[in-house]
Amino acid sequence: MTIRKRYFFRNGLLMGIIILLAVFSTYIIYNMFNKERHVNYISKSLDIVFHEKTGAQINITKITPVVDAVGLSSKGYSFTVTNNLTIPITFKIKLVDDKKQIKLDNCKEDIIPKDNIKLSINAKNNKDSEIQTIDMIEDNIVGEYTLPALASYDYTIRVWIKNDTELVSGSKKHYHGLIQIAELDDSIAIIDESTEEKNINRLEEQEETEEKDKEIDEKDKENEEKS
Repeated sequence: MTIRKRYFFRNGLLMGIIILLAVFSTYIIYNMFNKERHVNYISKSLDIVFHEKTGAQINITKITPVVDAVGLSSKGYSFTVTNNLTIPITFKIKLVDDKKQIKLDNCKEDIIPKDNIKLSINAKNNKDSEIQTIDMIEDNIVGEYTLPALASYDYTIRVWIKNDTELVSGSKKHYHGLIQIAELDDSIAIIDESTEEKNINRLEEQEETEEKDKEIDEKDKENEEKS
């Protein structure tokens, strides 16, 4: 092998290693970021992982009417449902009013009428569900699905303001909904307290660190002023 060939071989190998390390590092960081976002729920037979920081919440805080094609490609609220049993399990995905958030936002008088909000759900091995307005959903049930034994399926709900709404674009009316997973006996999945406790502990640790950094900065500032 000539010196020129060895030079190109060595540089090519070095470049390949650098790219491989960059890809691996990006993958690790991405997974760490995603784990921090996840909110876990559990029921008797199912585990549910919501992949957004808002967990099971669906929020619209501004009127922006769009056509269905845009709505179907808009940001979704994604979650994964896992069957923990060795037999198939049927469950219901429900969408109910988030009364707690409505109270927190003090927007009871500024709620978007449900006949103005369109909804679609995408499930594994299924096409997008038929588009419907939220007021058309019977008993708050968006859909009913069956998971094979020990299977995990992904679901995505999308909501948007219908294009022919009479509501004023840009107005600050709100919609606050809550995704619920219910088994056939109507038992509702609840938040996994161990996950919630970890999230709370992480936030407390972050606040303590920020407080300590603030104290150090203040002491440094005092020392500078004295000197």
